[in-house]
Amino acid sequence: MIGVIYRPPVKSLREFINELDHLIGRISKENKRLFLLGDWNANLISHLHHQTTSEFLDLMSLECLYLRLRG
Repeated sequence: MIGVIYRPPVKSLREFINELDHLIGRISKENKRLFLLGDWNANLISHLHHQTTSEFLDLMSLECLYLRLRG
């Protein structure tokens, strides 16, 4: 399954993580491979100093979803 997700900058990262976790859980139950593309609008460099960003990266890692960043 291929999905494209966009998080508007005004949407809470916490709320986005909760919704993404729910979505990934539903897809996992169907035993399908998942590729997610998108614009998370999150400063991933700040993960060492920003708890919510760190939790986002933890979720991605736990679900074996790895980020590929392009500038």
